[in-house]
Amino acid sequence: MSSRDIPGAVLRRRSLLLAGAGSVGALVLPLRLAAQPAGTGGAASAFEPNAFIRITPDDRVVLTSHRAEMGQGTRTALAMILCDELDADWSRVTVQRADGDARYGDQNTVGDATLIVSWEPLRQAAAAARTMLVQAAAAQWKLAPEALRTGAGRVSTKDGTKSARYGELVRAAAKLPVPSSPTLKAAADYTLIGRPTPGVDLRAQTTGAMVYGLDVRRPGMRYAVVARAPLPGVTLKQIDDRAARAVAGVEHVFALDAVFRAEGSTDAGVAVVARDSWACLQARRALQIEWNVPATPDSAAIRQRLEDAASGSGTVYRSNGDLDAAKASAGAVTVARRYYTPLLTHAPLEPPNCTADVRADRCEVWAPTQNPGEARERIAEELKLPIERVTVHVADIGGGFGRKSMHDFVLEAVRVSRRIGAPVKLFWSREDDLRHGFYRSPCVQVIEAGAGSSGEPLYWRHHTAHGSQRPTSEDVAPRELQMGELLGGASRLPYAFPHVRIEGTHVDMPLRRAWMRGVQNAFHAFAVESALDELAVKAGQDPLAWRLAQLQPARRTQFLRTRVSTEFWFDSGRLAGVIRRVAELANWSAPLPATGPSRGRGFAAHVQSGTYVAMVAEVSRRGDSLHVERICCAVDCGRVINPDSARAQVEGATIYGMSSCLYGAITLESGTVAQSNFHDYPVARFADRPRFEIAFVDSSASPTGLGEPCVPLVAPAIANAVAHAGWGRLTEWPLKLAAAV
Repeated sequence: MSSRDIPGAVLRRRSLLLAGAGSVGALVLPLRLAAQPAGTGGAASAFEPNAFIRITPDDRVVLTSHRAEMGQGTRTALAMILCDELDADWSRVTVQRADGDARYGDQNTVGDATLIVSWEPLRQAAAAARTMLVQAAAAQWKLAPEALRTGAGRVSTKDGTKSARYGELVRAAAKLPVPSSPTLKAAADYTLIGRPTPGVDLRAQTTGAMVYGLDVRRPGMRYAVVARAPLPGVTLKQIDDRAARAVAGVEHVFALDAVFRAEGSTDAGVAVVARDSWACLQARRALQIEWNVPATPDSAAIRQRLEDAASGSGTVYRSNGDLDAAKASAGAVTVARRYYTPLLTHAPLEPPNCTADVRADRCEVWAPTQNPGEARERIAEELKLPIERVTVHVADIGGGFGRKSMHDFVLEAVRVSRRIGAPVKLFWSREDDLRHGFYRSPCVQVIEAGAGSSGEPLYWRHHTAHGSQRPTSEDVAPRELQMGELLGGASRLPYAFPHVRIEGTHVDMPLRRAWMRGVQNAFHAFAVESALDELAVKAGQDPLAWRLAQLQPARRTQFLRTRVSTEFWFDSGRLAGVIRRVAELANWSAPLPATGPSRGRGFAAHVQSGTYVAMVAEVSRRGDSLHVERICCAVDCGRVINPDSARAQVEGATIYGMSSCLYGAITLESGTVAQSNFHDYPVARFADRPRFEIAFVDSSASPTGLGEPCVPLVAPAIANAVAHAGWGRLTEWPLKLAAAV
């Protein structure tokens, strides 16, 4: 779970607010280390004040990162926080990834959670370690700790007469109690935090030394692929595997049943095991399979279900004032629109894969998983093994976006390895991933809004109809949407409409669904920001200035009370701040160039993961071709740890959002997913990259999320730019211009 919008009691898959206290608490638990025997040397003499930090006698500072790295810069940011607060030597800091283990708490890398949950506890842990090293030196030199200072991995007297490396002090420090409330450094004393810093993985990334899941090799390993049922719930009718078994190198062909597991339901299928990957693929192609396929709605029928649901009344999740009376009032400026977004899938560059070695009394796996702790639990359940007999190694991840928080590919590999009694690498092709993954639900939204004669907000009704995320893994249909799914950009309307009704309706889907980068915010922000823009324009006001006017005076609003209530405070002053900053970046009030292709400029603003973002998109058209020329983005994400990776996150999220809203659409035809690869499920290419102008608001607030908040703004900023250029209002994805006249 993230700080984004979701109460901890609602979603088990994002358990940050509930289990996060345990996960971050592990960093600051008062763990007392027994004194190491003299002369043991090496790792045995290391100073480990907790499960995450280790300082060795040779001055190495090792951070164990319990969150997955997918290119977001997690390992670098955490190492920078540790190094700065510890006053360590950056050249001696290394980061190792944690296996799945309950002692690290929640390890699920989703929802921008890493910095949100790690900032304060990691500083506390590093400060505790620094304090203990100072105390050890003070005792050795018979001086008061106040007479000492730290820097670059050393403790020294303030007069410079004595100095000791951290490594020389670790044995003594390990005997001291861990302080519960160490003094943290002042921000003015940071030497790394806030400075552009090359990533700790940069050399491995540029030399090919990164070990992704597909790179793992084990002695005696076999390869496996699965021919999966076209849709969940489809069963195997009959199979002719004679041609497949005749392929050279093929060793096993057998059926796999569909199994429901928490966060990892798998479809029925036929596994092919061979000595090499090519033989697997050739044999799978040779299989003759007949499935029991029930009548399944196609994409048109699914959309009609959503349209019908959105046309009626839904479960009311928020209600203020008298909406019906406000709608009946005379003289209001009104907007009434329907918005549609299709099924989408994650499409990471590295498809799912897992290497598993199952023995009678243990299991070891290597997987690019975003959630190794829970994967370990699911494997133990599957094999009926004590959890301490299960080891989950986390490989580097070539893109996840939420897909690799699921455990289906891990459990498939475990089942195949158990069946053949040997280690196996189970891999998915691009076609497998697009046709048998987890999907973001399609959505139909109805918005009715009104403003008074002077443009002041009057009423707002928003009905969103989509599939709930709850049946991602269990075979249970929900009766309604989760509150967290409405918080994702729908119910947290930050503008002061006196009459509000937010409704939601769950609509069953034939495909498995899960969170995907941007989650429900992606389609909710599209509708909300498009409707707000249209309302302001109809009221004769500049849409950016209209929003600023509604955010005054600065105020803090609590949308939802939870056991961690600070996650749900909205600060209108911070949102207004990024809106003003993006207006400066984009030179909003200046006219667009009169020469060259026809252009438009559009604006959107949003809050997600505790981060405030405003975006301006400039688009051009040539005939019926739409191109994004420029993106200006202002971001308030609290304190920026590493400006390099922060900027990369904004650019990456924006381009990911462009892929979704300009090109993405998964369709069902004849009981199967029609798309199979990037030729019919396109993603943004290098030529699509816009010019970026990005500004981060200086802030002393704790860091918040950056992986997702820009994704939801891309579609409405582009759609509003199209409207302001006079090319019409775009209300469904993929965003397409009408044919030129």
